[in-house]
Amino acid sequence: KNLFDNIVSKSKELMQNLENNVESHEAYSKQYQDVRDWLASERENVNVCDDTTGEKADVVKRSESINTVLARLENGKKKCEALQASIVSLKKSTSKKGISQLEREKNQLEADLDLLIESLSGIQQKLQTTLDHWKKFEDEL
Repeated sequence: KNLFDNIVSKSKELMQNLENNVESHEAYSKQYQDVRDWLASERENVNVCDDTTGEKADVVKRSESINTVLARLENGKKKCEALQASIVSLKKSTSKKGISQLEREKNQLEADLDLLIESLSGIQQKLQTTLDHWKKFEDEL
């Protein structure tokens, strides 16, 4: 009887541990998708602004949009940091193959974030140069 109770107790403990691991991985997957969606959305917002043609008001509007994306960047970085913390926690209960996958996903998101930041900076500079040309043109009138 005692042996049976111990087996039942251990089985329940293992089952609870597995359920916790599944919940942790599901939470990570949701978090990962959230970061991917955020990056895709911001990349789209940035790409729309990568145009220096048109009236000054159009260029100003694009520049303001870039500044808005820049302001949201800190929130996105926090999402990435939270994801990194989740990965550290998940590694304790993940196979080597799974850890390798987590690392690949993390590295890809970091590369995508770096690319977004680089793109933001380049577009911001192009728009500012265009606005400087507009100012020079207006001053010469």
